[in-house]
Amino acid sequence: MLGRTALESGPAGPSLVPRYRVDTRRSSIGVDLSVNLHPSHLTSNGLRGTLKCELNRQRQPRLDAPYSADLTMPVASLSSGNPLQDVEMRRRLDAGEYPDISARVTRAAKPRTAGTYQATVRFTLHGRTRSTRSVATLTVEERGLVIDAETTINMKDFGIDPPRLFMLRVEPEVKVGVHIVADEERRPPRSLTSGR
Repeated sequence: MLGRTALESGPAGPSLVPRYRVDTRRSSIGVDLSVNLHPSHLTSNGLRGTLKCELNRQRQPRLDAPYSADLTMPVASLSSGNPLQDVEMRRRLDAGEYPDISARVTRAAKPRTAGTYQATVRFTLHGRTRSTRSVATLTVEERGLVIDAETTINMKDFGIDPPRLFMLRVEPEVKVGVHIVADEERRPPRSLTSGR
C-alpha cells in the first residue's frame, strides 16, 4: 500500500508510521495455473516484506494517512511438487537473471464492506512491471495484521511464454492468492531515537 509518504512532518515534527514485518513462516503464496490436462498449483513460503499503516479508533487502517506495503518472494521458493515442471517454470521465468518477484501496493480504496479493500498492485516479474487490481481482506489482531488477497495476472504481459511440458499446455492467465501474517515492530524508546 503506498499512499502519502510514510514519514511526514506534522505540528509536532516528524511522526513514524507503525510498521509491520511479514512473518515468513506463517505467510504463504498460492498460484493456480490452468493446464489443458489437469489443474496445477504452485506454493511458496518465501514471502518477505513490510507494511506501514496507521489505525483509527475502530482499529481499521486509515487510508487518509501515510501507508505502504512492499513484498518480495524468491522465484526459487515456488514449487508445484513436480520437479520437471518446476525446472521448466524457473527456466521460463529466467530465475537466474530475475531471482525475485516483488509487489508494491500503490493505492487502496475504502471498503464497501468492513475489512474488504480494493487495491492497485505494481508487480515486478521477469524484469517488467505492470499494475493489476486486487481484492483483499484485512484483519487487525493483537500482535499485528492478517491479510488475504487475490488477483489475476497474464504471463504474456511480463514477456513470459507459458510453460509447456510434453502434452501439458499452460494458459497465460494465472490466479495468485496471498496469505500475509505481519507482526507489528515495536518502536525503540523515545530517548534512543532522539539521541538524548
